[in-house]
Amino acid sequence: MTDHDDTVLAEKFRTLYAHLCRERILPSMPVTEDASPAQMATALRQALCNAYPATKLKRMMKSIHYANSFTDTALRGVPLPSTMSSNT
Repeated sequence: MTDHDDTVLAEKFRTLYAHLCRERILPSMPVTEDASPAQMATALRQALCNAYPATKLKRMMKSIHYANSFTDTALRGVPLPSTMSSNT
């Protein structure tokens, strides 16, 4: 990510925090002005855990799986179907 991306993402996090505070979902902004987006995400998760302790947290996505016909091998990161051994 570039510095510009970090700045834009940080601003989006601040907007989200302000909204959550206005709607009284969170009691206050749990981050400082100079926090990184990663720190903001961690703080948001922790603040929501503290505000709603009965809510069970789970990961939304463990991994990404692409179909065998996906042609962009740089993004796919797995061998092409022609180089894979068949299990049939």
